[in-house]
Amino acid sequence: ADGDGILSFSMALAAAAGWQPADALHGGKITVRRAIKSYVAAKRAADGEATAEDARGRLGLHVLREDEDGKPLPGPRGLGDRAVASLTLTELRAWRDDLVSRKDAAVSRSTANRIIANLKAAFNRVFADEKSGITSDAAWRRLESFKDADSQREEHFAGPEVARLIREARKQDAPFADLLTAAFYSGARYGELSALDVRHVNASRRT
Repeated sequence: ADGDGILSFSMALAAAAGWQPADALHGGKITVRRAIKSYVAAKRAADGEATAEDARGRLGLHVLREDEDGKPLPGPRGLGDRAVASLTLTELRAWRDDLVSRKDAAVSRSTANRIIANLKAAFNRVFADEKSGITSDAAWRRLESFKDADSQREEHFAGPEVARLIREARKQDAPFADLLTAAFYSGARYGELSALDVRHVNASRRT
């Protein structure tokens, strides 16, 4: 074994002991995934488990584009493996606009603004560390939220009318009636509800 192409067991063991991925080094490449992980940990310490899990789920789904098991979702690739320092304003604007226009699971503009706020907070946290190697926050600092996105939703049906609609729908199509019920009580969009799986429901936390 010459120590170049082929290593003896002891040489390989020594090399493995001293190896760390670049992203694990303080001051190494800070990826979007690492920034989110740090932010969620800080939220857990400051605001509790429920708030941290809410942020983790939101950022995992819409920024990393992964399910709860870390598996990639269909559609556009997430930003997880990108270095925070390499992100551009143009790229972040395209990501923001895709949030509200995506065919598979578009979100409302108000929901998009919450996701943007969480992501900016995650980036600001790693940027504040002088050892992060990130020299500018211009890209995400200049990323605009959607204007007039938090106006109150117009109510098209009164409570009794919704109850009647669900009752009549159940006579024709029980799964669709369940979808109507979930939409009415959660305020979620149909695309978001259709993408849910049983594992996304936490009965003990009512989330």
